[in-house]
This record gives sequence, structure tokens and C-alpha cells, in this order.
Amino acid sequence: AKNRKTPDMNLPVWFDGQNMNEALFCEEFLQERRIIFANGAFFTPNGRVTDDLPLRGEIYDKLKFCAVNNIPRKITNILEVL
Repeated sequence: AKNRKTPDMNLPVWFDGQNMNEALFCEEFLQERRIIFANGAFFTPNGRVTDDLPLRGEIYDKLKFCAVNNIPRKITNILEVL
């Protein structure tokens, strides 16, 4: 069997089949969720995000199919990059 690592695998732009690009993930996530970061806080169209647990859950849902190593640390890193 051939080991496919081609971009036509319907993978997100931030995942190459083995590794994720956190900056590209953040860019896509912020655009999809219409989230901005200002004055030390996240804001959605509904207002300020006071609890990042739902954001962590959404990020986890997007990452789990990738089988990325150490997902909890990745999520923390992503929130810092956001």
C-alpha cells in the first residue's frame, strides 16, 4: 500500500497529514467563529468571552481527527497564539 501524503486528502489547510500549523489553524478558527482578541480578552459577536472552556472544546473537536500528539498542550498553545 502506498503511503499517501498528498494535499488532495481533503485535509484542512493547517494540517499536512502529520503536523499542524498552529498559526494557520488560529487564522481559520478566528475567521470561522468571528472571534477577535482585544484588551486582553476574546470577543465574539455576542460579546466578551469570559470562560475559554467552550473555546477549548471547539478546538478539541477540530483537532481530534488529526490525532495530534498532546492535544491538551496544543489547545493551550493555540489559545496563546490566538
